[in-house]
Amino acid sequence: MSEEPLSLATAVGRIRTLVDELEETPDPEVRRKVFELLDLVDVLHREGLERIAAGLRSVGLWERAVEDPLVAYLFAIYGLGDPVDPQAAVEEALGEVRDYVWSHGGELELVAIDGGRVRLRMLGACRGCPGSEATLRGVVEEAIRRRWPELVEVVLDEPEERWQPLEIGPRR
Repeated sequence: MSEEPLSLATAVGRIRTLVDELEETPDPEVRRKVFELLDLVDVLHREGLERIAAGLRSVGLWERAVEDPLVAYLFAIYGLGDPVDPQAAVEEALGEVRDYVWSHGGELELVAIDGGRVRLRMLGACRGCPGSEATLRGVVEEAIRRRWPELVEVVLDEPEERWQPLEIGPRR
């Protein structure tokens, strides 16, 4: 029986979790060797990807290659891709999924982009909906990642409750 392949978002998340766990390894020698191993693998990948990128550009296939989100992500994390404006990429992705969110009575609000993290609010019917997390991960995050491979994560902010004074009428 074969396992289902990991999605890009799942693989990136799992790598992040494993690195965090390895940083907490109590044995400093094991930690040093693991991170040295990761650095060496990184050197090999970087050199190979630089050669692949140069070859793709020289034969005019760069744009076609980076249409694939995984290829674009790999080139981006090694600094080999064309620079992407995060604000424009996120806004474009949100525009793509907004009709879907609206169809469920919801709304998306971009709060901030900080480093590789995008903070969003889900409003309307999406606020507090059990399916909003699945929508966020399966629809919104994937749309953002296709346009901005450097995305680290999408964080959901809760909207602030706004206090409204009661209107009790004129004084007598």
